[in-house]
Amino acid sequence: MSQIELFKALKEIHFTKHFSVQEMGTFMDNGQYHEMEKGNVIFSEGHMIDKMNILLKGVVKVTKLTDDNREVLKSILHPK
Repeated sequence: MSQIELFKALKEIHFTKHFSVQEMGTFMDNGQYHEMEKGNVIFSEGHMIDKMNILLKGVVKVTKLTDDNREVLKSILHPK
């Protein structure tokens, strides 16, 4: 995704849509853009995270493992 496409995508998100051009530039300069492959784990329950993730396209499946190691679907997240 180009910087212009990323800027436009971020301007459509509630959290960043009211950022000025300067604020958006600072936000983009201090962030990292990643494209994830289907099936990748973003983070796991119990792990400390030190970043915020913003979904621009695709879907995220939120699951929880049971005590007997079964995966239970909790939610499916879409952008916007």
